[in-house]
Amino acid sequence: MIRSLFSNFGNPLVSLAAPGEGDITVYPANHYAQVWGTSFSAPLVAGGAALLADISKHVDGSAANQALSQATYIGQELGAGELDLFRACLEALKQKWFH
Repeated sequence: MIRSLFSNFGNPLVSLAAPGEGDITVYPANHYAQVWGTSFSAPLVAGGAALLADISKHVDGSAANQALSQATYIGQELGAGELDLFRACLEALKQKWFH
């Protein structure tokens, strides 16, 4: 992933990057569309947190943040890196949130 021109970066509050270019989403009339923008990348992270919370009742906001921070490091001043739901689930298993 390459940082988008419209990305917020270099801010210590930015801890995770999510794809914001060429995302596929549902579109009216039973279609799919390719979209760009942070309004499409933010729901990917929120959906990842919801997935973790759905899998285990023991996942709170702090635990979800810890798991989602197990991202794929890509540099470019994008915090922990790119969202990696597989790594997040592995972290959750390691922390025994699912038991």
